[in-house]
Amino acid sequence: MLIFNLRAVSYTMRSSLLPLLLLICSMSARGQDNHVKDLEQNIYRLNNEFKYDQSIAAIRDFLKATKSNDDRYYGFLFLSYTYRRLFDDAAALRYLDTALAYGMNSEHREYYINNIACQKAMVLFNLQKYEAADSIMKILAERNYKDLSDADQAKILVQEGYISFSNKNYRQAEAKYGAAMEGVKTSSPCDPALIY
Repeated sequence: MLIFNLRAVSYTMRSSLLPLLLLICSMSARGQDNHVKDLEQNIYRLNNEFKYDQSIAAIRDFLKATKSNDDRYYGFLFLSYTYRRLFDDAAALRYLDTALAYGMNSEHREYYINNIACQKAMVLFNLQKYEAADSIMKILAERNYKDLSDADQAKILVQEGYISFSNKNYRQAEAKYGAAMEGVKTSSPCDPALIY
């Protein structure tokens, strides 16, 4: 009887940890202040519940209350994430430009430049504007993917692999996919399916 109860408790703990694990796997570490992390988690939850109007309202409230360029950067970055979920890539690109404008007026300029470039490359790739995405990704590669999270770097490597594959450079594509898989194993165990 005791063994059964321990198994039940173990199963209950595992099943209750699954949503938390999924949340952690989908978020990237950015060294943000707690109020920004709280907003990001709330936006992530609202977007996953398809409550995009509430997500946008929460971000706009955050932007009205903030005075810091860093916070404004994150507010507009999160708006871009929400509009990407709505398949409005044009709006996402506009919000990325706005985020970058605030990021340029902060102490973390280089970090914001590199991360906005990464996000733009992903949006342009989704729009099948492969040449534009590739030109940005080449710059990121030249910078050795500086300031990108392991998960974002893996996503860029997957896109680079796709472009190499499309150009019939199969060895390079395989190398890019392999490097992406290595990065995902440690940073984002939820994303191997993306690479496969």
